Amino acid sequence: MNDWIPPQIWASIALAAAFAPARYVVDYFRYAPSRRDVTQPQSDIRWRPRPRFLANLAVGIGLLAVSILI
Repeated sequence: MNDWIPPQIWASIALAAAFAPARYVVDYFRYAPSRRDVTQPQSDIRWRPRPRFLANLAVGIGLLAVSILI
């Protein structure tokens, strides 16, 4: 399987692909309604559905496992 490409490149590609799901997971916890100050105006949290969080978490864990395996 493409022996001319070093394993470090494959690991880098897997980690780069895991960046967006990892960022979503971090933002999911950072913008949690329970962490907000009550004096701030209400914010739109429709971008935080639980199925999308679980999907991004699974993708991130899977890609991290691939990069460790490589």
